[in-house]
Amino acid sequence: MNEEQQFQKLARRVKWRRWSITIGLILVIMVGGGLAFVQMTRVKAKRASDEINRSFDVINAVLSPNIQISDQFLENSDFFGGTVVSHRYKDIDGARENWSANRGPYTWLLGRGGGFSNATDISDTAAYDRITQHKIPLFYNVNRQKSEVQRAHEVRQVVRQKHYLAEVALTFDHRLTLKQINAKLPAGVHANWYWAGVSGKADATIMDNNFVGFQGASQAKFTAENYRWFRHEALSTASGMTYNNFDVLAYANHFAKRYPKLDQAKFAGVIVTGKSAAFKPLTQAKWVATSSVGYFQPDTGIK
Repeated sequence: MNEEQQFQKLARRVKWRRWSITIGLILVIMVGGGLAFVQMTRVKAKRASDEINRSFDVINAVLSPNIQISDQFLENSDFFGGTVVSHRYKDIDGARENWSANRGPYTWLLGRGGGFSNATDISDTAAYDRITQHKIPLFYNVNRQKSEVQRAHEVRQVVRQKHYLAEVALTFDHRLTLKQINAKLPAGVHANWYWAGVSGKADATIMDNNFVGFQGASQAKFTAENYRWFRHEALSTASGMTYNNFDVLAYANHFAKRYPKLDQAKFAGVIVTGKSAAFKPLTQAKWVATSSVGYFQPDTGIK
């Protein structure tokens, strides 16, 4: 082998070595970049899902009129996104009614999506949950002459039906404390959820069932705990969710600041449940401005 052949052989070795190093560097960069990209998408997706989970926490504590949650989890989740799902139900004097789930889609690129809070369909006389089409018990602003959904006085219809279970939203003619509400309710009618009301001339009937308030309980100590949790979540959010210039969450924040203690708080309405016969005294109640029925089904005795 002459010198020229040896030189060519050496040059090929150097060339292949350089190519090998270059290819190796490219593979390292690709693998490292891929791992970094996956980690970035995972972090961003987690941040988006955490944000939705926090939004659900606020909705469940502040904007869920007689609605309770069964679970909260991630659906179809991967590095790039998924959906936060929270299944919900209503407790009607011990009977459970299925309610629409909260669903919050998210992606690592766009963050959280929208459209997960109590969407409704309304007519001139009623409002319905968009997913289940169950009737919604509505509250009304007594300071308005007219609302999008006309005022309801349905408690008499409840009493006419024998052996039914009913859920009714009572709007007061003036604000009442918890003690006053419980003293006025007839035996067999249970306060499930307390409405904080609205301010000014805001129309409560167009707010997609996003009423501000908190869940009651059969025992006073648990009602007090629920109010403390309501205040905690209301104070964590300064604004958001606006209807005709009325900011629902800003109002919740204001209400929580104004009434640090439950016995000081004055409510504009309450959702009550019970057997239809127990509602009879409410047909003559002067302190009830409106009564709007939600759940209303025969009492099968099976709970």
